Amino acid sequence: MLTEEKQLAWDKKLINQGAHFVQSELYLDWQKNTGQKVFEVEIETENSETLFRGVEKPLPFGQKFIYSAHGPFINNISDMENIRKKILELGQKKQALFIRYDLVSKIENTISLKGSKLLTKEFYRRSSIQPRYEWILPTFSDETEALKKLPGRTRYFINKARKRKIEIEISYEPIKYLEDFWQIMNKTSTRQSFCLHPKEYYQTALSSSTPTAKPFLTIARQKEKIIAIHFNIIFGQKAFYVFGGSKENDSGCSYLLIWEGLNEVSKQSCLEFNLGGINGPDNLNPEWQNLTLFKKKFPGKMFCHNPTYDLPIRPLPYSIYYLSKKMKMKK
Repeated sequence: MLTEEKQLAWDKKLINQGAHFVQSELYLDWQKNTGQKVFEVEIETENSETLFRGVEKPLPFGQKFIYSAHGPFINNISDMENIRKKILELGQKKQALFIRYDLVSKIENTISLKGSKLLTKEFYRRSSIQPRYEWILPTFSDETEALKKLPGRTRYFINKARKRKIEIEISYEPIKYLEDFWQIMNKTSTRQSFCLHPKEYYQTALSSSTPTAKPFLTIARQKEKIIAIHFNIIFGQKAFYVFGGSKENDSGCSYLLIWEGLNEVSKQSCLEFNLGGINGPDNLNPEWQNLTLFKKKFPGKMFCHNPTYDLPIRPLPYSIYYLSKKMKMKK
């Protein structure tokens, strides 16, 4: 691992490059503090320097792979061969089956990346661990004017929640609300049939902070009782909704939470508020369709990340793994 000074310097570089918060030291700390092995490798190239931040993930039969979420960041196509070489060395040293990454580049045409030296021996994957499509809201300087520009139905639900005397609290001390948050996440997961991380994962998330990443909660109260919580992160001039839930299925409360979260990050001089994953035009996540429709009630834009790639470290065992995964998907 790098020194704290170097980690801070790299976070600042990544912020300037427009990186996602999952490339931040904060996110890497979450994984490390919940028992996962994490890696930071500085890679020097002819034109620049880049950083590979990754997490070791388990596979059946004692195998493992290393995953870099929305990374590494590539500045120039000519850098790719050296980056690929260093990533391959890391995989061999750690005896991984493969290394998976969601390549990030300033090169707008992702098709040009498919012919690059970095990708010549990789297998392209349709699915990814992180969402490929995300919905991003612009921030504003005038809340009153921004509220007027919202679609009528969105504005209606926000005003309805306010009339029901739902009040929103902003807290930059998330750990104080761990028990409330955990209770709400359990109720939400039961109602919506999704799996939770262990409580320790959320405890780590709510208690972590770095000089470059600021977590905060938007907390909804009604009659002084907490009824919903959203967990958000500010990373540079970008803000991210990460996860959250509610005690009841209350859309009005959810509209108000997102609006007040957007209002807060606007005050903090952020340029955008990322609401996270949606179902994209290729319908990779049809189970997210209702969630997608809800997020799009707030005017914004869809951001498409580059595809996910696997770099096989041991080609033959990887081929067997890859084919078995494809066969399972066809069933």
